[in-house]
Amino acid sequence: MNPSVDESELLTTTEISKFFKVNRVTVNLWINSGKLPAIRTLGGYLRVPKEGLIRFLQSKRMPIPKGLRADRSKILLVDDDADFLNLLKKGLQEKFGEIDIETADNGIQALMKVGEFRPVVLVLDIVMPEMDGLEVVRRIKADPGHSGMRVIAMSGHAKKLGEALAAGADAFFSKRSGIDELAEKMRLYVHASS
Repeated sequence: MNPSVDESELLTTTEISKFFKVNRVTVNLWINSGKLPAIRTLGGYLRVPKEGLIRFLQSKRMPIPKGLRADRSKILLVDDDADFLNLLKKGLQEKFGEIDIETADNGIQALMKVGEFRPVVLVLDIVMPEMDGLEVVRRIKADPGHSGMRVIAMSGHAKKLGEALAAGADAFFSKRSGIDELAEKMRLYVHASS
């Protein structure tokens, strides 16, 4: 086992099986099939990093239990309209309480912040200068390192729905809708600390 790994961030297969009320054999199948990342201790025991388990749950579109994630969810909002971006940020903070929200105003900046900030959810305008949101979605979805990240594409043009989903977005939000609709789409992915 890597000495730099914090053992408090590792779970045993028994802990995972109890957590989800499944047999340990099921957990081992998830690991052996490559669906759930694990490391092997010097003694030969399997340990699963909490972050790996969280990504596994997100990839299955399953809610993350409160006890599993101690840190606050991170959201990256991307739009070239600064006023709309501020409204969105304020509205989501009111809906979810204590969450970490970063913003970007173009696609290139969004890709850089995705790497640094590691958001759980990316809410992304499709129509932007420099690099449009569709290209950002394609690049993120092509990178296995971002497999747990969920992308909610948004646009003022409802006809962009098909393009956004075809590019790999997990959901679509019309800017003409209220903040309640966006919050509802995000509830599965965002887990604010209470």
